[in-house]
Amino acid sequence: MKTSMSETILIERYLWGELLPLEKQTFKARLLQSPRLRLRVYFQKKAHLLVKLYHRKKLKAELELLYEELFNNPEKSQFREDIHHIFDKG
Repeated sequence: MKTSMSETILIERYLWGELLPLEKQTFKARLLQSPRLRLRVYFQKKAHLLVKLYHRKKLKAELELLYEELFNNPEKSQFREDIHHIFDKG
């Protein structure tokens, strides 16, 4: 199943909501007529979801490292005191 780059770009634009109204209408008509195109859109949506989940997991790991550095490192005690002071006032 060979796919053209222009079709891939069109699918991306559709998924990101970047199509003009007439382009979107035409694309939706093609979706109704083409099981192959529907399948490509389905898998592209899945790819977007996987990328989003990967970045979310990566960000969570980075935040956990930052938390460890700021709140468990003895050298950062002044920072912790400043944070507690700020939140104790509120």
